[in-house]
Amino acid sequence: MRFSGWIVLLSCVMLGSGCQPEAPAPKNEVAVRGAAWLGELSLGDLRWQVVLREPAGAEPAEMDVISLWRARVPLPDFQRSGETISFSLPEDLGAFSGRRDGDRISGGVKAPDGTLGALQLTLTNEPSIGYEDFEVQSEGVKIAATLAKPAGSGPFPLVAILHGGGDSDRQAAPYRFWADFLPRHGIAVAIYDKRGNGASGGDWRAVGFEARARDVESVLRAARSHDRVDPSRIGLIAVSQGGWVSTLVDSETPDLRFVVQISAPVVPVWQADTYANRVSYRADGLSEPEIDRALEIWLTSLDVTRDPESSSARRALERAVDSARGDDWFEQDPYDPDPVGTPFRQWYRLVLDFDPRPILSQSNTPMLWIYGDMDTQSDVFANVEELGILRSTLGKPFSVSVYPRAGHGVMIPLTFVNEPTWPMMTAAPGFFDDLLLWMRSAFE
Repeated sequence: MRFSGWIVLLSCVMLGSGCQPEAPAPKNEVAVRGAAWLGELSLGDLRWQVVLREPAGAEPAEMDVISLWRARVPLPDFQRSGETISFSLPEDLGAFSGRRDGDRISGGVKAPDGTLGALQLTLTNEPSIGYEDFEVQSEGVKIAATLAKPAGSGPFPLVAILHGGGDSDRQAAPYRFWADFLPRHGIAVAIYDKRGNGASGGDWRAVGFEARARDVESVLRAARSHDRVDPSRIGLIAVSQGGWVSTLVDSETPDLRFVVQISAPVVPVWQADTYANRVSYRADGLSEPEIDRALEIWLTSLDVTRDPESSSARRALERAVDSARGDDWFEQDPYDPDPVGTPFRQWYRLVLDFDPRPILSQSNTPMLWIYGDMDTQSDVFANVEELGILRSTLGKPFSVSVYPRAGHGVMIPLTFVNEPTWPMMTAAPGFFDDLLLWMRSAFE
C-alpha cells in the first residue's frame, strides 16, 4: 500500500540574521552558439517548437524541444553529407531525414510506432546566453546556484525557479530548461541546487519548507544584485511542492512582481497527499470501501507521525491495520504499522500540516495558478475552489488556468513512444505561449 506522500515525493523569505547578500561572481561565463535553426516538429496532431544547433568544433549537435521541457539535448548520431541531414530526435521521439536548402531544413520524421511527421526549420541568429555560477550562505549552509543572462547589458527582469519534491539540482532537465528557455525571451533566470544535491550543502530531508524558502531568498538577494538584473522586476516559478515553499518566499519578499504556480496545491500537505493516495488506489483497482479502509490507515498513521510518543495514536493505527488483515487488497501490499523511524516520516512530520491558505490570504502579489484537469497528484477542483474563495472574499489578484487532458506539471501523455522507460509527456498546447504572455504583462 502506498502510504508515502505522492506530492511531497514526486513533484518536484527570510535570511538568517547573520546572512548578507552575495553578488554572483563571473566564474563560468559561457555563450550559446549564435547560429541555429528554429522551427516546428509535427507528429500526428502534436506540434512542437524546436531549436536545432549543428555541430560547432568539438561540440555535438543539439536540439531543444520546448514542450518536453528539454533544452540543449545532444544529438550524437547527427550526420550531414552535402545537403542531406539525419539524426535521432531527443527522448526517443523518432528519426529525422531531410535536406538543407539555403536557409531552410525540411524532411520527414518517423516515430517508433510508425507515426509519420515532419520537421521544418529556418536559419536564425540565436541570441547568446551567459551563465555565472555563484554561492550563497543560508543559515550557515552553502547553496550553489547559477544566473542565466540574456544577451545585452540589460537590466533584465529575473525569475527564480523553485524545485518540486524529492532530490533535484540545477542540472536536472526540468530546471536547467528554464535557464535556456527564458533568457532567449529577455528574462534572466536563477536556478540552484536543493540542499544536499549538486554542490549545495545540508539536507532537505532535515528541514521544513521554511528553511528551503530562506534558501530561495538568499539566492534571490544575490542574483538581483547583479548589474544586468533589474531588482524591481523579480518573479518566481514554482512547480508542485515548490508552490508551498513559494508562499513563504512571497511573504518575506514584498516587492515580487508575480508568482507562477504550476500544479501547486492550495491545501495542507496531508490533504493533498490524501487525494493523491485515493487516486492511486483507484488506479490499482480497489473498490471505494477498500479505498476508505486504506485511507483510514493512512490518516491514523499521520497522527502517529505528528506525535510518535502518543500511545493512543499508535493503538488506533494498530487497530486500523488489524482490521484490514486478511483482506485481499491489504495482503497484496501489507503495511508496516511502525513507520515512525523512517527518514521519510521524520521529514514528513516537519511539513505534513503546512497550510498555505493563511499566508495566501495576506498576499497581494499577482499569481497565476496553472493546472491540468487530469492531475492525479493535486486535487484541481479543491485548489480552484480555494482560490475562488480567496479571490471573491478577499479580492486576491490570483488568476487560474486549467488545461484539458493534462496531468501533473500540465503534461499530456504521448501514446506513440515505443515502450519508454517512463511515461513520455508533452506540455499542454499553448502552455508556454500563455505563460510568456502573462509574465511579460506582469513585468510591465
